[in-house]
Amino acid sequence: VPAGAEVLVLQDQMSSNVYPWQALAHSVGGTLRVVARPMDGDWTRAVIEQLSPRVAVVALPHVHWTDGGLVDLSKVSRACADVRAALVVDATQSLGALSFSLSDIRADFVMASTHKWLLGPYGCCPLYCSEEWQRRGQPLEFHEHARAGATSGRDIPFVLPHQAGSGFRGDARAGFG
Repeated sequence: VPAGAEVLVLQDQMSSNVYPWQALAHSVGGTLRVVARPMDGDWTRAVIEQLSPRVAVVALPHVHWTDGGLVDLSKVSRACADVRAALVVDATQSLGALSFSLSDIRADFVMASTHKWLLGPYGCCPLYCSEEWQRRGQPLEFHEHARAGATSGRDIPFVLPHQAGSGFRGDARAGFG
């Protein structure tokens, strides 16, 4: 997120998809902008009207947890692309209950806690990351499967960087000083 950028969230959105963005916006001297609850219930229109080139991230639920208000993510995605804002979707309230097509929505990131419609345990949260962000991002974990040559379940032996190069894929970090 560039310095001074804005992050867009919905009023009364689940706090787990607000607090991290609030912290990130603060860390870059940016702003967390809250889209007010629209009187007509049209969250899609309300979000699109708030988009501008200053917005770097649009972090939305597919379905608002307090009232079931639906966001048309396909429309929002196209509007985000127009201003080059990343679309981050919390699909916890809808994944498994409503149709969800990545090819139509084209979100940058999608995550969902499994304890709702997916009937999974608390604390489990699958994450989808678009190919663009897979190329641009940095690894979250530094395990043996993040190393070049780790395929088909084959682990790569631990080697210190000074012994024979880092051994990490180009998109991974060694984590050694």
